[in-house]
Amino acid sequence: MLQRLVKVESTPIGRGGFGTVYKGVLVRNGVHVAVKTVRNDHRAHREMDILQSLQSPRGVIPKLYYTIEEEEECHLVMEYIGGRDMSYWVHRSLPESVVVHIVRNLLQCLKTCHTNNIMYGDMKLANIVATQSLTLPCERDRTLVKVVDYGSAHRYMGTNFTRPFGTYTFMAPEMFLHNFGLAADMWALGMCTYILTTGMYPYTLDKKNITKEHIADRILNESISFHTIPVSESCQDFLKGLLEEEPEKRLTVDEALGHPWIVGKTVLKRVKVG
Repeated sequence: MLQRLVKVESTPIGRGGFGTVYKGVLVRNGVHVAVKTVRNDHRAHREMDILQSLQSPRGVIPKLYYTIEEEEECHLVMEYIGGRDMSYWVHRSLPESVVVHIVRNLLQCLKTCHTNNIMYGDMKLANIVATQSLTLPCERDRTLVKVVDYGSAHRYMGTNFTRPFGTYTFMAPEMFLHNFGLAADMWALGMCTYILTTGMYPYTLDKKNITKEHIADRILNESISFHTIPVSESCQDFLKGLLEEEPEKRLTVDEALGHPWIVGKTVLKRVKVG
């Protein structure tokens, strides 16, 4: 069935713990696509169901063209996004005006998810892919990045989750305490924003000891400094609202969308450090 719809390249362009991604071309019109192949199990069915329910004309979530179920594998045929993912910017930093645009797009994704009672579950730099060069001018309403990989997304039924999922370095404190909900997505967004504006993680991570226990200890016990980072006061306030340890005090997606840093009501003036 897949071969009749898509001409798939043999070399993977991405590989993860739960699936492999290939580049392909739709037979009917020659459009480039990404084909994610995963084992046919409950996780695959959950991802297909959620991605179908999140399709939106806003364009931040990749288009889903086909879902194909075979005896042993499932294939998700999606929009191909050929840009660089944001993990490139670790140990680098982007202009704050560009990060605002990126974060605005990420909030559009989370707004679609949370409105549909879905926790995205794995907001991290590697899952944020540029649709154009970040050094080129971009109109305010244009999509600058898209969020890929919905394998960790879960439907939120009003009862908090108890089994963590996602990527340790972007997990909210409450995930390590086995009691979390949609607010954990907002913490992960804060982590992404912090790294994109500063080029650094907000915690001291020992590269020789990157274990779950080490990361949990840093996130649960190390305070984040906001006043010393070289970003605008408005950005600092936004980061404080997202990286709030208590989930009930953390910015919601609607509150974040209305924050002055996002809506552009303040001048992006860098704070002098030192």
